[in-house]
Amino acid sequence: MIEVETKSASNSSMAELPPELNESSPEILVSVFCQTYNHEPYISGALDGIIAQHTDFRYEIIVHDDASTDKTAAIIRDYAARYPSLFRVILQEENQYSKGGFKPIWYATRCAKGAYIALCEGDDQWIDNRKLQTQVDALVRHKNLDICIHPAALFKSDRDTNNLYGYHGNTELVVSPQHMIGGAVVPTASIMASTHVFCSLPDWYFSDAPVGDYYLRVIASAPNGALYIPKTMCIYRAHNPGSWSALVNSDPRKFLRNNERHLAVCNILDAHLERRYSSEIAQFRSRLLIGRMAVLFKIRAIHDLFTDTKLLLKDPISCIRTLVYISKLVGRKPVQSWQTISRNFSYTWTTKDKDGTKKS
Repeated sequence: MIEVETKSASNSSMAELPPELNESSPEILVSVFCQTYNHEPYISGALDGIIAQHTDFRYEIIVHDDASTDKTAAIIRDYAARYPSLFRVILQEENQYSKGGFKPIWYATRCAKGAYIALCEGDDQWIDNRKLQTQVDALVRHKNLDICIHPAALFKSDRDTNNLYGYHGNTELVVSPQHMIGGAVVPTASIMASTHVFCSLPDWYFSDAPVGDYYLRVIASAPNGALYIPKTMCIYRAHNPGSWSALVNSDPRKFLRNNERHLAVCNILDAHLERRYSSEIAQFRSRLLIGRMAVLFKIRAIHDLFTDTKLLLKDPISCIRTLVYISKLVGRKPVQSWQTISRNFSYTWTTKDKDGTKKS
């Protein structure tokens, strides 16, 4: 691993920073964590969106690259050289994800100087230069909440779909822990949470959880919920070639292994939350099983499909609730819905046309 240490900025380099950073308090309030892997086409946009933030506080940018094989690392080095007082960069020499059980967010919990951590992956982008200020102000107003989220403009193949991703209404509200457990869609680039949430993540989060975003937002939202701001302040790119989702969807067996880990961690999550949300976790587990069964059916794995059916029937109440949900979903949009059910975690995509029409 290579860590690029940035030295104190000279007067000339300070002139390149946003004016707010030069004039505000020396205390860093927000640490922005950006994780990258083969994001060459997008990383400049992601970093530009972070650098463009207008705030009345200081923030830092921590970038972790997992041994990209394209020019992502070179682009990151260039930004770190241009803004040395703003960037802290970690460049892996070997890909850590391929070794299993690795989550880059571990570095944020060890390196962050701010009271809050905001996330922006290398293929996403912030499009509102007041995003950090807006979310900090909101969390200061709601001191009982530890996480703040908002919708994203949904892009596919680098084109705006005219939809919003992670839309939960047009008014500020608190998304309940139950809804977060059930799979409420949250764009990663929308997340800002208290640093103490990241620093108190349990060991199983790093060793057992197949991906971090879902479990992070569930843990951060318990027990008081997540603050939702109805402002579209980032872009979410669905299934770009370097995304984790694209890598999983290209290999059904990899999806199934990931799904098995989710199923196992459900019990751990239930214990971690002191059984307060056992019903919601059981229903989420049933949805995972149905998503798994959809993939097994697709690849004609009949024996495994039969086994999973028996597992699903062990919890008939959750099974019935989930099947009712699935039937409503499929009844509206059969083709798209079954694609949704079988993708990633069997979450519901909550989107909205920009003309105001909400859809799942």
